[in-house]
Amino acid sequence: MMKKKGVAFLKIAVAQFSPTWENKEQSMAKAESWIKEAAQKNAEFIFFPELSLTGFSMKVDSIRDQLNETESFMKSSAIKNQIGIGIGYVPAGDGLGRNTYLIVDANGEQLLSYDKIHPFSFAKEDQFYQGGERVITGNIGGIPVGIGICFDLRFPELYRAMMPKPHLLLIPANWPLARIEQWKILLRARAVENQVFVMGINCAGNLGGVYYSGESIVVNPLGEVIYSGKKDSEDLFLCEIDDQIEKMRQHFPVLEDRKSREFWTLVQESEK
Repeated sequence: MMKKKGVAFLKIAVAQFSPTWENKEQSMAKAESWIKEAAQKNAEFIFFPELSLTGFSMKVDSIRDQLNETESFMKSSAIKNQIGIGIGYVPAGDGLGRNTYLIVDANGEQLLSYDKIHPFSFAKEDQFYQGGERVITGNIGGIPVGIGICFDLRFPELYRAMMPKPHLLLIPANWPLARIEQWKILLRARAVENQVFVMGINCAGNLGGVYYSGESIVVNPLGEVIYSGKKDSEDLFLCEIDDQIEKMRQHFPVLEDRKSREFWTLVQESEK
């Protein structure tokens, strides 16, 4: 972490990226230049959208890793540029795919790996990808984080289950223009109700016949948009996330008043 006026903060690059549709090799070459640029701007991490190098494709067998090529790319690029990297991909395997988001540190070591829990059945994602079964939290650069992917954003119970560990929620996505206002509302809601920073990392452009307007945003715990990406184009922008969450939660201790899972289980049972 860096320090400014006595306050520690993490400098992150948000990559509002448009991959070459279903082509990892071309997308990797392009992503490499973005990673290099972020490192030159002293970012400690760079985060790309959901299924970063292929787009939101249902051709699982053709886009999934064969020889762990995405992980190898991330490790080598992280070490070469001395920057942590977050990328979405489909790991090697058989049968249904896993919509995974992997984060490595500047030494190429794995920090977090999350499989999307809620496949987007409206787009038939559930027919090609199996849902994850683990809530993932961890630490990046000294800040506790939690991860959800795109459609996960619509399910507040996922993020409630993480609390109070994370100070920052990462939401890589392929969120289309058709529902972009809902994207902004939901990101702000997750920030306010959990008293956390929320970083929504969206793609941009026409991918597989669906248009994505970008509009990535970073929201503070008060629900205020403090950083935003361009509309209708790719963008690489920097943001600073500080470590003041605990102070804010102590000042306004909302999470201390929430009811336990056991309470809600008893309420449901009493209604039967």
